[in-house]
Amino acid sequence: VAVQVLSNHSLVLVGPASLSEFYASLSTVQYHHLEAFPGFPDTSQRVVEFVVNDGKNDSILATTYISFFGRNDPPVLDTNGALPGLNFTSTFVEEGGPVPAIDLAASIFDIDDNN
Repeated sequence: VAVQVLSNHSLVLVGPASLSEFYASLSTVQYHHLEAFPGFPDTSQRVVEFVVNDGKNDSILATTYISFFGRNDPPVLDTNGALPGLNFTSTFVEEGGPVPAIDLAASIFDIDDNN
């Protein structure tokens, strides 16, 4: 089975090949989302349409519907501000005064929520 990918996102399988070889090829078709837009993905339903042709006639259109669910990305707490990494270090000396537990430039970031 030869495979051709067309510019309109079409995948064409070309024989000669047996029905089982075509079925084996079609069973490997997968959806993979490559566009990364964390926090606000397009969650609209994806549609994959299939048509087969025996050299004379096209089949009736067969459709697969793929549901797409966004995920709730967790917030990120950076306790050391502009320094590398996320963690802050402070040293307390016995009988000394209080020490900070977080950098004044610490930040909280949540890619999919402004609250």
